[in-house]
Amino acid sequence: MFSTDTFWILWIVGGLLLAILEIFTSGFLLLSFSIPAIITGIFAYFGVSIEIQLAIFSVLTLAMFISIRPILIKKLYNSKNSKESNAAAIIGKIARVEETLKANGTPGYVKIDGDVWRAVLKNSATDAEKDEQVKVIELDSITLIVNKLNT
Repeated sequence: MFSTDTFWILWIVGGLLLAILEIFTSGFLLLSFSIPAIITGIFAYFGVSIEIQLAIFSVLTLAMFISIRPILIKKLYNSKNSKESNAAAIIGKIARVEETLKANGTPGYVKIDGDVWRAVLKNSATDAEKDEQVKVIELDSITLIVNKLNT
C-alpha cells in the first residue's frame, strides 16, 4: 500500500497529529510519542530502512518516558505554585460565629464564605458569642478549629 519512500510522510503526519491531540490531554503522554515520530520521519526522509526507523522511534520514545516526560510533569505540576483548594483553603480565614462556641470545647457553628461549619474553640478562657469573629487555625475532618481574634 505504501512504499518505503513515503514512510517519512506517515511519521511526520502521525507525529503532528499526536502533538495536536496532546493539546487536549495532560501528562505529556502523546507528546512522548509525537516528538520521536517526527524525528524518525526526518531519518526516514533520508532513506533509513524501516528496521532502523522502528529502532530510532523505540529508543527515542523510551528516552522521552524515562528522562524528559518526568521533568515536564514536575515543571507543570509544581506544588510550590499551586494554591490550596477545597476545605484546606479556609485555614487562616476569618469566620463569623453563628452558634456560640464554648471555651470548654463544646462545638458550635461558624459561617465562612457563605457556608456553615461545625467549629471548636481552642485556647480561649471565654466563649465566642454569636456574630463574633474567629480565625480558622486547623481543620479536623469536617470540624474547624478556631481562635478568637482578640486572644
